[in-house]
Amino acid sequence: MPTVDDSLNELQKELTEAMKAKDKVRVASLRHMRTALQKLVTSGSGDVTQDEVIASYRTLVKQRREAAEAYDKAGRPELAAQERAELEVIEQHLPKAPTQDQIRSVTADVIAQIRAEGNEPNMGAVMKAVMSTLGSAADGKAVSAVVRSELG
Repeated sequence: MPTVDDSLNELQKELTEAMKAKDKVRVASLRHMRTALQKLVTSGSGDVTQDEVIASYRTLVKQRREAAEAYDKAGRPELAAQERAELEVIEQHLPKAPTQDQIRSVTADVIAQIRAEGNEPNMGAVMKAVMSTLGSAADGKAVSAVVRSELG
């Protein structure tokens, strides 16, 4: 499993390549990512896990999506396009998210297991088990939607 230092070194290499290629969008995205990692390291919370790195990248993705929507509403399509381009660069560094079918399968297994133990499944218990099974690659919003539909 890569360490934060490995991730920072990799980002620095990519940043150097993007600067040489004069790819402004990629440079901006990689700088945002590097800054997010450096904030994690200096926050003083001990060793930074890969899950925390992924969570910080997801925060950047969410910020870019919200900014793009705001620019669209404000009638600034060129800025919205730039935010979406940065979003694509950041998403390349996230692990591949599980499909809806994979989430649904894991959710069904978890619900069956909870019922087999003689308990009635609830949203919190199912979400906790599904998220721990799928790991940090899963989007909580997507998992929540599937769990809600499965619980009826």
